[in-house]
Amino acid sequence: MRWNAFGKASGRERRFGRGGRLAIPVLFLLVGLASLAAVLYAGVSYQREDVALERGSVQSFREGWSCVEHGTPVEYGCPARGSGAGHRQDLHIVNRLPALASDMVLCVSSNHVSMRISAGGTTLYTYGWGDDDVFGNVWILVDIPRELQGQTIEMEMHSSLPIDASLPAEITLGTKTATVFHLFEQNLGRLLFCVLMLLLGMALLLFVGVLKWKRLDYNRKAIFYLGIFVLFACFWTLTDSKLLQFVCGNKAVGYTASFLLFQLLPVPLLLFLKESLPRGRKGFTILCVLFLFNLFCTLAFCVVGNLRLTRTLPPTHLLLGALAVFMVVFCLRERFIHHNAEVKGYLWGMCVLCLFSVAALLEFYMGSQRDNSRLFRYGLLLFIGILSVSSFKKSISLLRESMEARTYRRLAFADGMTQLGNRAKFDREMERLRGESGREVLLVVFDLNNLKKTNDTKGHAAGDNLIRGAASCIREVFGQDGKCFRIGGDEFTVILERAGGWEIERDLERLHAAVRRYNDVHGCTVDLAYGYACGDAAEAGRLFEQADAKMYSQKQSRL
Repeated sequence: MRWNAFGKASGRERRFGRGGRLAIPVLFLLVGLASLAAVLYAGVSYQREDVALERGSVQSFREGWSCVEHGTPVEYGCPARGSGAGHRQDLHIVNRLPALASDMVLCVSSNHVSMRISAGGTTLYTYGWGDDDVFGNVWILVDIPRELQGQTIEMEMHSSLPIDASLPAEITLGTKTATVFHLFEQNLGRLLFCVLMLLLGMALLLFVGVLKWKRLDYNRKAIFYLGIFVLFACFWTLTDSKLLQFVCGNKAVGYTASFLLFQLLPVPLLLFLKESLPRGRKGFTILCVLFLFNLFCTLAFCVVGNLRLTRTLPPTHLLLGALAVFMVVFCLRERFIHHNAEVKGYLWGMCVLCLFSVAALLEFYMGSQRDNSRLFRYGLLLFIGILSVSSFKKSISLLRESMEARTYRRLAFADGMTQLGNRAKFDREMERLRGESGREVLLVVFDLNNLKKTNDTKGHAAGDNLIRGAASCIREVFGQDGKCFRIGGDEFTVILERAGGWEIERDLERLHAAVRRYNDVHGCTVDLAYGYACGDAAEAGRLFEQADAKMYSQKQSRL
């Protein structure tokens, strides 16, 4: 590419370069549009048999149930809370199967209930029957052959909890495909939440990895703990749902993991806050220890005392309440007493999370059959979003401050006119060399001839052009192998850290050629006197004096 006198590309070549930069995006867009057209053409032109799964529909089967009391069915209504089950631990209900068009699947949502389902006098399915410790919420899917239509179906339930708190939230009839689609549709929100949290958590950890690779520490630890917190939230939501039932036959695995992750979830959050906020670290540490102690007690009682996991929820909820109160008070104190503007995002996040958490707890303890963790997930999503934005803002602010500081440091050690190292940087480099005995170093000292005469006859602008021209030639020849400095008005120095000085004469010949080319192009009279000395780095001061004396001797010989 050709450049004009101001160091810019010509108009034609600038247009070509701009067109070249746009060529790939335009080509990508055209290929994308062509691919879309090909897909639409294939859909219109090639008709094939429909291979989509038949979804069908599911029908509610919650009506018409009767309770069996002393062997006699008694009108009962649908199995829902507050329907008369009271605090009993056993329940036996019956219904009549409707007309069935084909083989069907009965889907029952069970909550800490062991169950036996029979029809036509035959036991069709049992789940945890005779076992007092039934793990969590499950979907019970029972195949109902078509020939059982019109038969009496019986559902016997037993729970160590009051049965009124464990009644099926939903009972449906439908084909197996339709039932599976229905269950996934019901949990689509959970799935989207899990996917979003997984992507966000991996993005945060990837960002931490990039910072570590670049050896940068812009809030790195805090972002790492935030990433772990987000991943824990993802895994807890997944284990809290019934979705793992499709891939893991043992419900106890996901159920236990759900409780342990819920109790462990606040720990990475506290570590994140401890790294992010300048004060309150002692309080965050104490809360971390309390949550870990609570988890340890849960594990110990489960193993030794056979404690039900549901009974560990009240102390965990109390700790979460203490965390929420501490965080709100702490953020208000930071915001209005210490005038810490950074805590504003954390304060809003905690307020949102507290609001949704209180609503979720009220729904849980009031015995609602709805998805109890739904509101908590909404609050958690907003909370994580606010924390992520605050963390990225802080990281960007730290990055900007670091770049500004790096720029100031560079300017402090750079000559403004030539962009070579200045006298301060040269002195710093000489000090470093004096402490590196045993290494050979070569110093070259230059002086620009006729600078004063040029300033007096042509003005200081012409003299500045000579200085910039000399610096350009020195950088061209020595910039790759050595360090170049402007140490005075018309004085330059190059430090070459290489064994032997036999290459210096060849380098000086290249410098003469560079100066001639520069003078021919710019019509200047750059003329450099020089001297050099080679020796041990520890004697850098003496070498500089020797090189300076040789340069002065050469300069005098030209007068």
